[in-house]
Amino acid sequence: MPMSKLVDFGVSSHLAATLGRRNTSVGTPYWMAPEVIACEQQLDSSYDARCDVWSVGITAIELAEGDPPLSELHPMRALFQIPRNPPPSLGHPEDYSPHLSDFISECLVKDLEQRPFIRELLEHPLLKRGGVVAEKVRRELRVEITRQRAEGRAHRQPEVTTKHGKLKSDRKSKPQPMYMDDLAALDILSEDAIVEQLQKRFEQKQIYTYIGDILVAVNPFSDLGLYTDNEQRRYRGQSRSDNPPHIFAVADAAYQALLHQRQNQAIVISGESGAGKTESANLLLKQLVYLGKAPNRNLEERILQVNPIMEAFGNARTGINANSSRFGKFLDLTMTKGGKVTGARVSVYLLEQSRVSQRIQGERNFHVFYYLYDGLESEGRMAEFHLDPVLRLRHHYLGDDVQDMESKKTNIARFKQLKVGFRLLGFQDEQVDTVYRILAAILHLGDLEFGEVVTQDNTDNKSRIIDLAPLHRVSKLLGVEPSDLLESLTSNSVVTRGETITRNNTVIEACAARDAMAKGLYGRLFDWMVNQINTLLMFSRACSDEPLAVGLLDIFGFENFPNNSFEQLCINVANEQIQYYFNQHIFTWEQQEYMAEGIPVDLVEFSDNRPVLDMLLSKPLGLLALLDEESRFPRATDRSLIEKFHNNVKSKFYVRPKSNALCFAVHHYAGRVVYQAENFLEKNRNFLPPEVIQLLRQSHRDMVRYLFQCPLTKTGNLYSISQESPRVTPSMGSDSKERYSSIGLASQSRAQQTVSTYFRYSLMDLLQKMVSGTPQFVRCLKPNDTREPRLFDSGKVVKQLRYTGVLETIRIRQNGFSHRLPFADFLKR
Repeated sequence: MPMSKLVDFGVSSHLAATLGRRNTSVGTPYWMAPEVIACEQQLDSSYDARCDVWSVGITAIELAEGDPPLSELHPMRALFQIPRNPPPSLGHPEDYSPHLSDFISECLVKDLEQRPFIRELLEHPLLKRGGVVAEKVRRELRVEITRQRAEGRAHRQPEVTTKHGKLKSDRKSKPQPMYMDDLAALDILSEDAIVEQLQKRFEQKQIYTYIGDILVAVNPFSDLGLYTDNEQRRYRGQSRSDNPPHIFAVADAAYQALLHQRQNQAIVISGESGAGKTESANLLLKQLVYLGKAPNRNLEERILQVNPIMEAFGNARTGINANSSRFGKFLDLTMTKGGKVTGARVSVYLLEQSRVSQRIQGERNFHVFYYLYDGLESEGRMAEFHLDPVLRLRHHYLGDDVQDMESKKTNIARFKQLKVGFRLLGFQDEQVDTVYRILAAILHLGDLEFGEVVTQDNTDNKSRIIDLAPLHRVSKLLGVEPSDLLESLTSNSVVTRGETITRNNTVIEACAARDAMAKGLYGRLFDWMVNQINTLLMFSRACSDEPLAVGLLDIFGFENFPNNSFEQLCINVANEQIQYYFNQHIFTWEQQEYMAEGIPVDLVEFSDNRPVLDMLLSKPLGLLALLDEESRFPRATDRSLIEKFHNNVKSKFYVRPKSNALCFAVHHYAGRVVYQAENFLEKNRNFLPPEVIQLLRQSHRDMVRYLFQCPLTKTGNLYSISQESPRVTPSMGSDSKERYSSIGLASQSRAQQTVSTYFRYSLMDLLQKMVSGTPQFVRCLKPNDTREPRLFDSGKVVKQLRYTGVLETIRIRQNGFSHRLPFADFLKR
């Protein structure tokens, strides 16, 4: 009868006595017993000779199946899985004798104290029936090895070993340190241990780490080559434990959950500005489109154009991030029940329109303005849009645009990419040219300078335009009369008792009208483009079964600058809301579920930011409610606003300044931020003069006219006609004026909503989208403030770990149950 013979040459002996114990983690990973692996992390752990019994059981499986269990995994991942998985067994026990299966189960008992000693194992029927003399087997094996070497057939596989936390791939290689790819597996839990793991992994270019089912991503500020086609294939349809942590694994987990649960999924990406959220969102979209292969290649290409276009129009360079998102975006990738991609929907929130007309020193306007200038110049088309390379540095809205040839080349390349994106998505050439006209008109608007008209009695504060050349350029580009444009900026009308009274604008009022017009044009253009993208990607969805979607949230990160204004307040409140949702999902709801099901777990204390949100958003005495109330008073000032805050906000998270300065501080979840109150009221009102609205409604350019006839939604975005009918494209013809004039008038009157009102509705809409899907979380970390590759500032990282609650998250992932299935789903499987 055929027989496999196993022999131990007895070349290793560490124990002084049979029942002696060791506490060093040494061995070849796939054969190591759980208690040996545990010694690396648990200082009080030890083992005895029965660890070899486990190795015998693993070797028995190897003899039967050709490879030890988990051999397809990297040794490091095998070391992680062995203590956590059930004991391995034969894949097809029916092919072997019952004695072998029983022998393996005797050997592979995870509890060391319940595992037999070798002398007990020798009494097993599998070994008893062999009748083999050990010395005879040794001699036979020596002869066989000698024969195979003589024939040139003998070879030795490199033996991977581990010792003192280091891995050797073969005898000659240098030992390499091993670090946990799941922080929930740490037995010694402290800030120092977590930071050390993250830093060592970062230094080895391992920027991704798990906390149970949550991914931590440390921005490398360089391309590490982690996102190739091979990597995409590697993370397709695999168990999370099969591969090292990766952003593609999160996409695959969401995709698999969508298929199995038949429920929408939401991937929530969070982190401070510059932590890599936008790049993570792009990579997730890339992998999801790959996983849900669309019926045609053209649809995939079109969907992948969405983010580059959105970044061009919605991102800008700030003091801490060269590609900072200045708006919030929720992208739904729609799919069939079978997992085929059918299209995409984009929802945008809170575009930072104020950036068009004013920015902090050293920051830049939205990327697209620079792409446009250099791109049109490279194509020789500047004259079409009344632009001139000589005037570039004079454009007020471009700021101090000092650039080198390298950045110019980049701008030209991005402009070409933008054109390709428009073409692939299906934008018409005339629509694209109109977009360019509006952008050029905005730049020329910023060049309008006003001076005061001097009268004999010095009683009239009338303003005038100093240089009429920019005025004529704007009027041609927007399709309006120069005289009407001048009138709309230098005067305003008030209706009193049925009588219209026209008064002149001061220089300050004229400048405000100019900036409001520029911001209004850009904001509506941005919304129109989003609506157009949704419409163009909707036709593929309209004819298909599209009940499911994976949502990607990419929103501006938490900000704390030397000078923080109203924009930073809105951004940080939004991040405060996302942190609250994370806390609720990871801590509150999960621990409530344990208690409801009678599962005994230790409750994890965490920093609850609900009181901060209440202080900011509650009515009538929350910060934003008080701001809205003060904004309704025409004579209110920044000083009266600050006094209202000081007198009404009663919270330990609100800090009054010690001096009489126009500022206040808020203790956010991410730390204390001081806000300068100058221009809070003006920015919140965001008032667009009715004279400007009326002017642009009379434009002879269809698209310009449409932008100001179309009503706004509760979130302050341009209404999309596709919300009414999925098969109708927004018309920009002459009938659009009749269709929207009445609704538009109501939405654009002097009773315009404030920015904070739109902000509230935006937060509600965003939260509704997040809770409608099963969430996956990606926590992005910024390793340093100087954007230097390979630099890991542990102090910077510790601060982020604290305010995002990473330590508490690890605890609940260690103590709790991060995966749960409804009974119906369990039975289906």
